[in-house]
Amino acid sequence: MADNSAITSEALPGAVRRRESRAAVATNDVLILDRTAQRTGPSWRALTNRTFGGGPYSPLPRYRAAAALTNGSVLWVYGGLDEAGGVLDDTYAFNVTSAKWRRMNANLPGSEPPQDGSGTPGLQRASMIASPDGAYLLMYGGRNQAEVPQNRLWLLDISLASLNASVRWREVLIDIVGGAAAANPAGNDTGIQLVRTTVGNTTRTELVLVASGAWKP
Repeated sequence: MADNSAITSEALPGAVRRRESRAAVATNDVLILDRTAQRTGPSWRALTNRTFGGGPYSPLPRYRAAAALTNGSVLWVYGGLDEAGGVLDDTYAFNVTSAKWRRMNANLPGSEPPQDGSGTPGLQRASMIASPDGAYLLMYGGRNQAEVPQNRLWLLDISLASLNASVRWREVLIDIVGGAAAANPAGNDTGIQLVRTTVGNTTRTELVLVASGAWKP
């Protein structure tokens, strides 16, 4: 669901119908990098191809979507841009084992789907990561339809996903020492990582944000 500049139709028979692309291509194919072949080396293959003539449960072709894998078996995808460049605000889960998509209901009571600073739903180029236990995902930054960088942190609770295909989004307020929420680094191109730290007898998990671009606290 991103730039396919290094992926060709020869390497991925049946995948995106373009010989090659040096720009972002809207697709809902799922590609996997197989690193087990010792003789030929790592190679890409299409785990599923739904871009052309996909089923009713497949997400719209898109690029700049946020994605993360939980428990090694479920790929979660949020937002991005469609083929016309419109920002999306939907949430999907892809089961790697069964190769099936499932659109998730994010309209549960108390759910607050991601939005920009003006309250418009949908984000693109956001960064997503799964919790170590696979109970939730975190998503930070991204941009809105107007390409304005955002600086908010969102949590996706997936504890009910396997029961009724429902998930719950909510914003997580960040308390930066010496600054207000407005001082959060803008999510131009943000990398996020959960890191376990130990100080004395206390062990905790911290979220590390790495944001490119200019930031003045």
